[in-house]
Amino acid sequence: FQQFGSAIDKIVNRVSVESSTEDAHRFIQFESATSVQGSEYLPILLEAIQSSKKVWFLYASFVKQEEKARKVSPLLLKEYRNRWYLISYDSSKKDIITFGLDRMKDVMVTEETAEIPNDFSAAQYFAHTVGITAYKGEPSLVKIEAGPVAARYIESQPFHPSQRMFVDNESTFFEWNILISEEFIRNLLGFAGEINVLAPDSLRKEMRERAEAMFMNYR
Repeated sequence: FQQFGSAIDKIVNRVSVESSTEDAHRFIQFESATSVQGSEYLPILLEAIQSSKKVWFLYASFVKQEEKARKVSPLLLKEYRNRWYLISYDSSKKDIITFGLDRMKDVMVTEETAEIPNDFSAAQYFAHTVGITAYKGEPSLVKIEAGPVAARYIESQPFHPSQRMFVDNESTFFEWNILISEEFIRNLLGFAGEINVLAPDSLRKEMRERAEAMFMNYR
């Protein structure tokens, strides 16, 4: 059978298993989100990308929660942790902007030709990124020390292709050359007291502040 994802069959067939559908479902389970809001916009956004047309929609961010009309040139659809995102070019800001499909409303394809930056490359844009947020600037060298269990988890499922592991006596260290993002920080927070951020100092300070805030919640 062919197992598709919930979002327009993940756009492409992700898995193909030569077996009956009924039997395969008994033995194979795929990760799926309880609800994938915004996935209904995937076909129209894909159409806009393929036809090189700008798209118009209403958008409200998680932070401001205020709907605003946006018109952008769609570049790429990207999935991250069961959420879909539109990577786009905003000619008014002359910048690459990312939008979560779950926060979009009333998406329409316009008749305006999309403006695609000549130097845009999805591979290069996300080269130093963990997650969906790609910041500008030079990547940082991140170094942590990990306990035995955390080290095995991180080794088995690397955060980023630049990941390197070093073992010194009984200590295990990991390094990444990345742009530090919220997604990366949350990955580290998932290991709580099992890791120690050694560098850079700015990330070490950020982790300490978040740990202190967490401690205050449980006083």
